[in-house]
Amino acid sequence: YNQESFLLDPDTPLFTVGRLPGVTLCIDSERVSRRHARIELQGDKIVFEDTSTNGSFIQFEGKTESSRVHQRKQEIHRNAVISFGWPIDEAKAARISLEILRKSGH
Repeated sequence: YNQESFLLDPDTPLFTVGRLPGVTLCIDSERVSRRHARIELQGDKIVFEDTSTNGSFIQFEGKTESSRVHQRKQEIHRNAVISFGWPIDEAKAARISLEILRKSGH
């Protein structure tokens, strides 16, 4: 989002999105709720939770269609684009790209 990168790892397992100060990513949009969504690293899983009024949309890498997530959780299992409050293809949509990186084991 706006060329910023954020990292989820065991030291910082939670990423929050909304309009309130104090969230990880603050988006000033009338379609984004004060506490819109959470992305959380839970062990080896990444869980997206929408807690908003307008919902979120997820488009997984390799797919042409997005899924609406509203007031529920969705496991993120591969790279994805997530938009908040608007469909992904809407010009006004605030979108993030989620890239899953795995550490190589030694």
